[in-house]
Amino acid sequence: MQFKFAGNFRSTFALVAAVGVCLSAPTSGRAEDKKPPEKVTYADHILPIFRAKCGTCHGADQAKGGLVLDNYGATMQGGASGA
Repeated sequence: MQFKFAGNFRSTFALVAAVGVCLSAPTSGRAEDKKPPEKVTYADHILPIFRAKCGTCHGADQAKGGLVLDNYGATMQGGASGA
């Protein structure tokens, strides 16, 4: 399955966060067999998606619109259109 991200950064980030929540949701089973959901982190869950889908235009070497997505701090700063 391929996703085409369109729209602004907030909607893309919200989509990625929602995917992380869905992936970490517990599945059916006995209560004693359930593990706590894995913590969603930028480095382990969000960054691989940004590198695969957004890195060619929003990496450190080419920050289209001033938006760099290859580290958490730069991602939170936003780009030319805002945070």
